[in-house]
Amino acid sequence: MSNQKKRPTSRKLVPTKSTDSVVPADLLTDLRALIEQARDATARAVNSALVLVYWSIGDRIRRDILKNKRADYGEQILRHCRQNWSRNTVRGSASGTWRG
Repeated sequence: MSNQKKRPTSRKLVPTKSTDSVVPADLLTDLRALIEQARDATARAVNSALVLVYWSIGDRIRRDILKNKRADYGEQILRHCRQNWSRNTVRGSASGTWRG
């Protein structure tokens, strides 16, 4: 290796005229698909985080406010579901799964 410094060139950089290059259609399709996949993955991650937050909020309310008891409205909802389930149950389904 030589210790000589590189001399600057006397040539000036001149911008070239841009020509409309042809972008392959499959490239644009792939780029759109990548963006869509990233959006979908982001939405799933946000939804998962929100479910966890809302569950945690409900769990804290149940423990701290309700003292591990069910809220009264929960029993009303279950009663309503049991009644409607038995009326609209398809034969062979598990109609006894509603507990209150």
